Amino acid sequence: MNLKKKVKEFLKLLGPGFLTGASDDDPSGVITYSIAGVKNYKNFLWTPLFTLLLMYFVQEMCARIALVTKKGLVGIIKQKFGLVISLIFFILIFITHTLNIYADLYISSSILNFIWPFIPSFVFSLILGLIIIILIVVFPYKKIANILRFFALLMLSYIFLIFFIKINWLETLFYLFIPKIEFTYEYFTILLAILGTTISPYLFFWQAEEEIEELHQKQLEHKKISIKKEIKYMREDTFIGMLFSNIIMFFIILTTGNALNPLGIYDIKNIEDSILVLRYGYGEFSILIFSIFIFASTFIVVPVLAGSVAYSFCEIFNLPASLNKKVQESFAFYFISLLSILLSNIFFILNLPPIKALFYVAIIYGLLTPFVLFYILKVANDENLMKGYKNTLLQNIMVIIVLFLTSISSLLLISQILKG
Repeated sequence: MNLKKKVKEFLKLLGPGFLTGASDDDPSGVITYSIAGVKNYKNFLWTPLFTLLLMYFVQEMCARIALVTKKGLVGIIKQKFGLVISLIFFILIFITHTLNIYADLYISSSILNFIWPFIPSFVFSLILGLIIIILIVVFPYKKIANILRFFALLMLSYIFLIFFIKINWLETLFYLFIPKIEFTYEYFTILLAILGTTISPYLFFWQAEEEIEELHQKQLEHKKISIKKEIKYMREDTFIGMLFSNIIMFFIILTTGNALNPLGIYDIKNIEDSILVLRYGYGEFSILIFSIFIFASTFIVVPVLAGSVAYSFCEIFNLPASLNKKVQESFAFYFISLLSILLSNIFFILNLPPIKALFYVAIIYGLLTPFVLFYILKVANDENLMKGYKNTLLQNIMVIIVLFLTSISSLLLISQILKG
């Protein structure tokens, strides 16, 4: 097999799982991981290795449910647990995703405003939002998936920052495999934020919906579908995606601490400060790399966030939802997608600080995750729904570990907040 064919075969593996993993490293994730890195990167270098397995088992379970039931998670939760539970999930998804979209667009527009300060960030946010809206409305699913793959691969540019920064690799390897845990409020707040960002509900809902989109795409292309083969392919794709996500996460934590701490920076207040410090310490090219990464992640995650809101809404009310359908065929789907993007710009008017907003959105995700996982876990163990593909003992153990950790972290955080 020649190189061209090998590349094509590899790219075929980059499906919903890969795109889901890439969308996990959005500007929200960058800020959360950067806060972890700048506070004390050695304490958190072990987390990507740990979250890799947890993310894989959770995402695999969500994708498997979708492939077997041919429904998204909100749809199957509605079927098993009723309208009220699914509506509660939708409302929480809508609020958090709209906030998340605002913060992601704010960060990207702040970089553009830094380059062209005479144009307000709000204008750049509207322009970026409009470009993403056009992407969603104009192109069919297959074209959108290819565009998102391109942006995902661009995200690898972040790794090149290591060539500008002095890193003690022996020390790095030590802290990667030997966890350093501190029993403090700040440590568990950051740890919960990391868990909330890496193991986030929007990833559950998005990958499930995109697995169904992939099935629809294969039906349009008259390809024979075998659920057993689809699950095998999905598992490979999901592992690649989660590995990609955690490699990027590792390098963000590592480079932030090693880049900013030597310059006397131990906290991040806004994206402009980060850019100024990078420029001062490491030159213009480091800014270019950072900017490419942020723009690539924004163009992946905003369609993911808006799309998962729209899919959830349509599943609750049994409305057609697909990126392969025209606007008139799936009006509600496109309307909700666009609404969440447009509403996010209201927070510009309210002047909501994006760094704090993102960090606390990550914490909210961490608090929400145990409840979402509880219901998904019950679905994944329902023999009538899963038709021979329900969770194995190992799959249950791994997801219960996630459920336990996110629950304990949430309780610790709540107790610390109540203590003041």
